[in-house]
Amino acid sequence: LGALLALVGVAVLGPVVARPVVRVFGIIVGRRGISGDMAIRNARRNPKRTARTASSLMIGVALVAFIAVFASSVKASLGGSLDDTFTGSHIVESGAWEGVGGFSPALADQMERDPSVDAISESRVSTSLVDGSEYTLEGVTAATIGTIFDLGDVEGDLTDLGPDGLAVDGPTSVERGWKLGTVVPVTFAGIEHPFVVRATYSNATEWVGKQFVDISAFDTHLPEQLDYRIY
Repeated sequence: LGALLALVGVAVLGPVVARPVVRVFGIIVGRRGISGDMAIRNARRNPKRTARTASSLMIGVALVAFIAVFASSVKASLGGSLDDTFTGSHIVESGAWEGVGGFSPALADQMERDPSVDAISESRVSTSLVDGSEYTLEGVTAATIGTIFDLGDVEGDLTDLGPDGLAVDGPTSVERGWKLGTVVPVTFAGIEHPFVVRATYSNATEWVGKQFVDISAFDTHLPEQLDYRIY
């Protein structure tokens, strides 16, 4: 907030401070001969124009700095979360986004049959309505997700989600007033289905979402969906 206010303040006060700033820099630039003297006179002649030119540069630099800081923060946050919560060894990433594109589920089946693989969890995602609110809902292999991620305090049975079970993180369950056994309407592809809260958890929401269902729910209601990630 402070950076934003400073940005606006400098932009507004630019014409006011342009003259004294130019005067100070003029002591140095003016020594460069005629070209320096012309530059100083030109900058002094129209302080508003000078301020607008400086503001454009300032905003450009601010945007570049913001993007760099934001990207670094997200990378550090996800990296730290992965170190703290991911107990697996590999993540197979398709590069898909928001459920568009991904791997055929046959790849996960093939990996599961490999004797060198102890456990896998498919991951799918779809924009759905959960209790009337639009939500990017995750579908994972519930029977194994607890061994691949540290889900914190788990109440209920993740292995018993089935095609109509819902797992919810603790704060969301308290906020919504949901508890084990609560029936929650979930809409897939425009069709509403009753789901039952069968488990709650307290960790790894960056990777499994604040609510997730078993992969069998996707097989039942969105059979053409692809895996966008395999843990």
